[in-house]
Amino acid sequence: MTEVVNSIAVSDLSRVLGDDKEARLRGLIRAGRIREISRGRVMLAEAVPVFFDDLRASLQAGSASASAERAREARADAAALNLAIRRREVVNRDDLDMAIEHLCAAINAALTSLPPRVTRDVFMRRRADELIQRTREALGRAITAVAAGIADE
Repeated sequence: MTEVVNSIAVSDLSRVLGDDKEARLRGLIRAGRIREISRGRVMLAEAVPVFFDDLRASLQAGSASASAERAREARADAAALNLAIRRREVVNRDDLDMAIEHLCAAINAALTSLPPRVTRDVFMRRRADELIQRTREALGRAITAVAAGIADE
């Protein structure tokens, strides 16, 4: 009689433990880890500790496998980065900055020497200087916008 008093239906226990736990409880019964005293009934004092031991074990196994998966992903990312560096698909930021500065200096030098080569007329030179100044400002804004986008990445 004490077994009946201290027992609980598997469906009731699963509701107490969480609605999705009935399959896990039934799996533990099939595995023989929880003793079924009658059809669909288990000893409460026996079933709860076994259930939580099994839950803890599966969480530890899941955490170890998740950790191993993250480590595998990190190694794959590192290998992909090394391959991109060898293929010269990735450029050092300092080298990129130096190349952009060199390019900007060459463009500026070409634009600065343009008015004297175009005309000797003072009025036309001033007009050309104004246009070149606007072009420099537009290029400066464009380069700043691109640099800001690169910095955000």
